[in-house]
Amino acid sequence: MVPFKFFIKKAQSMRKIFTPKSIQVGQSVKLLLLILGIGLATAGQAQLAIWNTYGQTAYGTQGYAPTSLNASLTAVGLTRSDSVRTSGTAGGNLWGGTYWSFGTAQNGVDSVRYITFGLTANTGSTMSISGLDSLRIRVSATGPINFLLQYKIGSGGYQAIGAGLPWTITRPSGTTNFALAPMDLSGVTALQNVAGGVTVTFRLIPYGATSTSGAFYIGTQTSVNHLVVLGTVSTVTPITLTSFNASLVNGNTDLNWTVAEEINASGYSVERSSDATTFGEIGFVNAANAGTYSYVDASPVSGANYYRLKLVDKDGTYKYSNVVVINTGKASTSVLGVYPNPVVSTFTLTHPSAGKNATIKIISIDGKNILSQIAGIGATQSSVDVTRLVKGIYIVVFENNGTRSVTQFIK
Repeated sequence: MVPFKFFIKKAQSMRKIFTPKSIQVGQSVKLLLLILGIGLATAGQAQLAIWNTYGQTAYGTQGYAPTSLNASLTAVGLTRSDSVRTSGTAGGNLWGGTYWSFGTAQNGVDSVRYITFGLTANTGSTMSISGLDSLRIRVSATGPINFLLQYKIGSGGYQAIGAGLPWTITRPSGTTNFALAPMDLSGVTALQNVAGGVTVTFRLIPYGATSTSGAFYIGTQTSVNHLVVLGTVSTVTPITLTSFNASLVNGNTDLNWTVAEEINASGYSVERSSDATTFGEIGFVNAANAGTYSYVDASPVSGANYYRLKLVDKDGTYKYSNVVVINTGKASTSVLGVYPNPVVSTFTLTHPSAGKNATIKIISIDGKNILSQIAGIGATQSSVDVTRLVKGIYIVVFENNGTRSVTQFIK
């Protein structure tokens, strides 16, 4: 095996040929990694998105998608703003353009001359962006020599990173490759734990050109990683509800529930219905990592009151709890029985003697009418086939002679 120090010496001896002008003299190990194409990702960082522009022609495809992308992300590809030009002869195997700002970065924004790209975590995931690996570029003698990176979250405005200091290179005498220093973004709070469905957009503003024909490209005409976004993607742990109960106390409904997990939880919407079908929010309890929660409904309706919780995560996703019922005693209800429960394919519903047009309905916990059938006149039990239902919690409603009885089952 060739000793590591051989590569260090080799890297030092090759500085004059390979060292990008933005790399400081003496950074032999970093230089070696760049030469070998390993990159500078640190422990715990993953490559979220990679753009390799080798193979692009005619300045490259507008909206050029990443050549590699984390499976839990979607991306907005490399996009030139409206004033960037792609006329004339382009360098091969590169992505870029001409007509960059002569003046400041703000001039570049005002004249609409910049590049954007973005990432979005899928629903149920969060994204943390820790940095950019060495950005590999190619610049002509009259092209831009300063490069400012900004970001925005969702539809918000663009923000400078840190003090807003740009990457800067020494103007080349001819078209030259550069490897800009890696950028650490781990300290940018807004870029950490970005909820699923929220897009992080980066804006790269090249400026300091001396001619409208001055070219700037992402790429080096070799097949390596040219733009790499580093970070991590985490699966959002859903709220785990362990119990949900209701009791009638002095005419009020006391609701109590416990949770085992509530990472990334926003809170609990308390919903009530008088018919087990149409639910509306009557209150909201913020998540506080308390484990145990309660809510008092001081004005339940006459008769049966059906309650459920809408468990809401920070990214807006949600799921429903089981339904519990409280009868204020001011209207009649009937007891129903489901056997077996949980149900595999078919269950028997025991109920009061069915009158004409007595109806059995199966309703999902989000209020959708899934199944409906007529009970035989005089029957006190009915067989219900739920083979086609997916696994979950369901409500059974028995409507008979103007009365409504409710229970629930698990499939």
